[in-house]
Amino acid sequence: MSFRNCRLISINSWGNITDKGLLSFSKGFPKLKSLQSLNLSLPAYKIKGKGLGNVGEGLKSLSWLKSFHLDFSSCQKDRTDEGIKMFCEGLKSLSSLESIKLRFHSNQNIKDECLSNIGEGLKSLSCLKYLDFDFDG
Repeated sequence: MSFRNCRLISINSWGNITDKGLLSFSKGFPKLKSLQSLNLSLPAYKIKGKGLGNVGEGLKSLSWLKSFHLDFSSCQKDRTDEGIKMFCEGLKSLSSLESIKLRFHSNQNIKDECLSNIGEGLKSLSCLKYLDFDFDG
């Protein structure tokens, strides 16, 4: 099955997705030339900061993406600032992004530095029209 012509990918998983699985999934992003919207609701308890960084790496190849929703609200508490920083580096590449929704849980060690990194990641998104942050989860 080929997903190359997909305009929307929406994944909602309570399964056993790990950081390694997110890396493999993200490596396929460059082939999704028609993708307009990516919705990842991954409250899998095995995902840590590295998994978030893997998603960020994949985002670097989706400059044409219009809408992005990421829900990591129930992932590991040991999410690191480094994982969020890597994720935000990928955000900078989404030059066509018009809508973004990010959901994290408040006790995932998200600090001021993380918010600063997210702000830096959003600075270059000149097409952005809708921004929704939920850090309460």
